[in-house]
Amino acid sequence: MNNLSKTEVEKIVKDEIKKYIANKLDDDISKLVKSMSSKTRKASVDISKGAINKLAEFLWIRRSIYQNDIK
Repeated sequence: MNNLSKTEVEKIVKDEIKKYIANKLDDDISKLVKSMSSKTRKASVDISKGAINKLAEFLWIRRSIYQNDIK
């Protein structure tokens, strides 16, 4: 029987978690986002809209800084 140290066990567990996230969880999330009727997609769209609105607001407020460079 192998006697593994605590750090070796932690490394094995971390590696397995990374594999799970990379494979299974990523696929599940992508399926949810691609589904047109999913709550995840709606939340993703809402977050994207909010981010774009904040970007537009920021650019509008800062327009005097870059306005002279455009002309």
